[in-house]
Amino acid sequence: MSTITTKDATNSKHQCAECGDSDNGCGSLKACTACNLVKYCNRTCQVAHWPAHKKACKKACKKRLAKHHYCAACGDSDDGGGSLKACTGCNLVEYCNRTCQAAHWPAHKKACKERAAKLFDEKLFKQPSPDEDCPICYLRLPIEEDQKGYQPCC
Repeated sequence: MSTITTKDATNSKHQCAECGDSDNGCGSLKACTACNLVKYCNRTCQVAHWPAHKKACKKACKKRLAKHHYCAACGDSDDGGGSLKACTGCNLVEYCNRTCQAAHWPAHKKACKERAAKLFDEKLFKQPSPDEDCPICYLRLPIEEDQKGYQPCC
């Protein structure tokens, strides 16, 4: 079965996109993490439905990324309102609230730590402007004799 039932005014129940099982309003179905358009009762149903869902999923992801900012966990859009908050570690993803951020952390942790380390290194080793101190020892940097740059201090 490849029917997709979404939430609407007449039917508030969600159904698995592959097998059609209902969650009976208890929220046991998990949404496709890429597009958030369909829901599945388990990983087996998700894998089985992928060939039918792949094209729509990729199209939805491209469209979504081009238009608005979306919560990385639940997929809700800010619709240009600026209500999403960026991850303070990496600034790569945005969340609508703390609950979504905590739910998405296991999937985001590795990329976040890598990006945060890269940002730290860029800040630490950038050429300082004339009025800055050394980012390692916090001493005033010695000026080179030609007055065009700074000598390394650490």
